[in-house]
Amino acid sequence: MAPFGPVAGQGTIVFTGAGNLSGSYNESVNGVLFQGQFTGSLSVNADCTGAGTLTGLSGTWTVQLHVVIVDNGKEILLLETDPGRVVSGVAKRL
Repeated sequence: MAPFGPVAGQGTIVFTGAGNLSGSYNESVNGVLFQGQFTGSLSVNADCTGAGTLTGLSGTWTVQLHVVIVDNGKEILLLETDPGRVVSGVAKRL
């Protein structure tokens, strides 16, 4: 996997039930802008930790995530767990 440099992004996630989700995003990778949509799944343990998978609707990317739900379910801390990648983020309930 080639290095990809600075990354910044934002978007929305809709939890559709039964562990499924969908969303859209805007992202800058090394200064190149991307927009897209994704689907995925999330499983959550009793201790509010969990794991998920996101897949771009284009089918060109998939990421694995570790999550921790905090602040009484108002935030999700995200960490990508794919080898060679260091990406983290925060999802907040609107």
